[in-house]
Amino acid sequence: MNRPLRDASTCSLLLLAGWLASGWPVLATAASAAAATSANGTTHLSLAAARDTGWQEAVISTRSLGALEEFFTTVAGYRVLWRGLSDASVSRYYQLPDRQYREVLLGDAAGTPGLVRLVEFGAAAAITIRAAAQPWDTGGILSLMTRSNDTQAVWQAAQALGWSAFNEPVDFDFGAVRLRNIILRGPDGVNVSVYERLEPRMPNDADLRKLRRPFNSMQSVKDLDRTRAFYIDTLGFELINSGKYLNPSHEPNNFGMPANIVAENPIDFAIVAPVKDSATTVETVQLIGAEGRAVDAVAVPPNRGIVSLRYPVSSLDRVLARLSAHQIAPYIAPRTLVLRPYGRVRSLAVRSPDGAVLEFFETLDRET
Repeated sequence: MNRPLRDASTCSLLLLAGWLASGWPVLATAASAAAATSANGTTHLSLAAARDTGWQEAVISTRSLGALEEFFTTVAGYRVLWRGLSDASVSRYYQLPDRQYREVLLGDAAGTPGLVRLVEFGAAAAITIRAAAQPWDTGGILSLMTRSNDTQAVWQAAQALGWSAFNEPVDFDFGAVRLRNIILRGPDGVNVSVYERLEPRMPNDADLRKLRRPFNSMQSVKDLDRTRAFYIDTLGFELINSGKYLNPSHEPNNFGMPANIVAENPIDFAIVAPVKDSATTVETVQLIGAEGRAVDAVAVPPNRGIVSLRYPVSSLDRVLARLSAHQIAPYIAPRTLVLRPYGRVRSLAVRSPDGAVLEFFETLDRET
């Protein structure tokens, strides 16, 4: 297996069965110092916990900040870590008209990797990427995955804000672990998956009373082998878990797939990250037996939805060298921009075989 980027060179189902037994690995030492608040209330975020290990934040393009911010602050219980206008260099980075965007960065109080950045691109011609898409419609980023100790309360609170779901909460067994899951559907085609461990229970930590920060991002793909090769061979990510899951119950699953398809077709999955102990991962799934449409052509900013994952790295040149070695041109060539609140960065973007946008950036300003 190739070495990850830091070296020189659902999971909705199965992943949770193994890792939820002891909780997800969290980079506690680095995360505890990830965010600090000054006397004037300004939050300073460190990238140390995510650098070369996983994605720091998921970027969501929204028509208006209000509705999604309300969900993430009241239903999820996240804090606003930074709010303001983007630098105009961000619009130039995306090759969009020169302007500033209203943004909100949300996460837990420690600023643990798995932040959510809401961006109002304000593009009149923008469309919603997953406005009418089902989980088996491939392309882009399907959902952000979280945990809770009270899925039913989260579901009720989300409905009060107008959110829906692909199915009611679904309980299922995997080995000695009993799980509950629901995939919430919100404004701008944004999906948030909630997992609860019913047996054995997880500790009743404060952040599990609502939603713990996102730890995984799901992508629905056409060809899992091709996608796995992209992440592992091209990017140098590590394979954390993979396999096929066949639901033993003859009933619709958490993706809303019909019972007859669920009972006869396995879900093929692979979970990857730059390193195996990453706090944030990517889960790619091929929902066999359900053939939908592809949304990859429109899964880019400024269209609305979950539009990218941002990975801080110590060497952008190393990322660029890997892409060049595999004859893959960046979707966005390396360029310098100001990415608030981190400061000046050098960044590039690449797209997965199914169009998910992955941004890799190296900080140019010394962290304080």
